[in-house]
Amino acid sequence: MPDKQVAAPDNTAVRVALWRALHVQVDPLPHVFEDEVGLKLAAPDDGWRSRPDMSPATEPELGPDFN
Repeated sequence: MPDKQVAAPDNTAVRVALWRALHVQVDPLPHVFEDEVGLKLAAPDDGWRSRPDMSPATEPELGPDFN
């Protein structure tokens, strides 16, 4: 009998969903996206905002030409 596969969300998709939710929760208005649907779908643990990949230090550098 073949092993049963368990569906799991892609780690990158979850991280993007959490970053969008974090943007809505902590950044001042106006928000680029007001998207917390992914947060509900990902249903992370209570301490999700303390994850190492949710630290502002992990945000990509946009460079001097970004407007």
